[in-house]
Amino acid sequence: MNARFSKRQTILVAEDQEVFRRLITTVLQNEGYDVLTAENGGEAIECAARCRRRIHLLLTDVTMPQVDGPTLARYLQGIWSNLPVIVMSAHPAKSVKLRRDWTFIGKPFQASALVQRIREVLPLPRELRPEGQGHSVTPPAKHARPQSRIASVAA
Repeated sequence: MNARFSKRQTILVAEDQEVFRRLITTVLQNEGYDVLTAENGGEAIECAARCRRRIHLLLTDVTMPQVDGPTLARYLQGIWSNLPVIVMSAHPAKSVKLRRDWTFIGKPFQASALVQRIREVLPLPRELRPEGQGHSVTPPAKHARPQSRIASVAA
């Protein structure tokens, strides 16, 4: 966990597959987010407890050792009721027990689809929004990035 303070939004990523966790982290950091990572739900709970700044979003896999994604999300939302949650899985959304306030993204997904889903759930901070725009506006891209495909991972 990086202990520095930032004005950027912080996302806690809980994913047990190291390659997938690293790819997600790279994508999110390239988009300007601060990223905290955990390889399972228990580690994510410890990370959140040690964190000295606000966690703006939980991005969690469904199936993980120790504590699964839905249990992790319910636990953290029990502490921070307004914490947005995105649940990811290789299984179809209808096979995952989602709460109404959670968002789902199926694996595999394009990096751009992940970023879009995050921006739908987690609006840009006011200081990063273009003037006169609503809270869900996506800033114009500085330059085109090639679309990267995040590898398929069994949940």
